[in-house]
Amino acid sequence: MRITSILSLFAALVAFPSLRNAHGQTVTWGNDLLSNTLLNSSGGFLDESFKFEIGTFADTTGGQPGTPYDPALESYSSLQSFWKPIDFAVAPADAGWNTTTRTFAGSVNLTETAVGSNLAKIDGIPGSTDLFADPDLVPGGEQIYLWVHNGTLLSGGDATEAGLFTTDSWKMKNFEVLTFPVELNVSSLDQALYGQSLKNGLQTAVVSQSVPEPSVATLFLFAGVALLGRRRR
Repeated sequence: MRITSILSLFAALVAFPSLRNAHGQTVTWGNDLLSNTLLNSSGGFLDESFKFEIGTFADTTGGQPGTPYDPALESYSSLQSFWKPIDFAVAPADAGWNTTTRTFAGSVNLTETAVGSNLAKIDGIPGSTDLFADPDLVPGGEQIYLWVHNGTLLSGGDATEAGLFTTDSWKMKNFEVLTFPVELNVSSLDQALYGQSLKNGLQTAVVSQSVPEPSVATLFLFAGVALLGRRRR
């Protein structure tokens, strides 16, 4: 069936040359029945409270598109500040997350908009924010991550359990040129910043909303106050 679809696409390119200049990228992602061991930190199956997101991390303080950012440099509670979402799946099944079969799936078209500042937007979401900027400035290569969490909101900032997974082959493609659809399957994941990637699925871990550690100057201040107190006694 896949060979047939590839041949159909090739035929379309021959019949409609303008398609070769189309700017877009289809990203299809999820798991299947061979990779549906989706566990929480206690070893139980993930329930409807969990959400699945794919996206990249970038420092956009200077504006879009930003610069790729390594999430390993941040505490969990700070990750949402650098998150650039691509797509998500939530319960029930028709929204992408089927808790009965323990499978989730999504498919999204990233396209170059023809108006305004020429920013890439997600089809079907009116007024969506600029997820990926002008393809001329983003030639591809940003690392794509799967973020699984039980937060009440997307981007998992208030989650108590989460997993953040990727693999070297999960890279954002250059959608300035027409490329074949990107397919991302959980079975290929082999790196976990939070949680654990399993042979046939994944497992989340307990995460804490950490409080920033006191600075060195603050520690010296506390030490000085304590020393003065001891001298006065």
